[in-house]
Amino acid sequence: MSHRLTSRALPYSEPSATIVWETLYNLGIEESTILWNALPMHPHKSRDEQSNRTPTSEEFEIGKRALQMLVREFPLAKVVAVGRKAEQSLKTMDIRAEYVRHPANGGATKFAQGLELLVSG
Repeated sequence: MSHRLTSRALPYSEPSATIVWETLYNLGIEESTILWNALPMHPHKSRDEQSNRTPTSEEFEIGKRALQMLVREFPLAKVVAVGRKAEQSLKTMDIRAEYVRHPANGGATKFAQGLELLVSG
């Protein structure tokens, strides 16, 4: 027996993820790209599950081991920090990464341009 977790007919669409996937498809790299969030869960404001907030330092610690394992398994992969928080987190882990603007809060165009420069360069 299957159980529904929502009464919505359609799934939720997360704006930043939509921008990221659209950019990957437009650049033709959706099949050769591994995505990993610095925090493998959705941080939200108290009592508002549909909101977004910056993860805390403690929350960033949750994803570090998995990210380190992913980088070890794909040593030739180009790591891209999406946003300054990701860039800071990767630096604390001694993982070299290129930086692109996070697509949230009006950053979609700069994100797409930054990723395109990395792919073409």
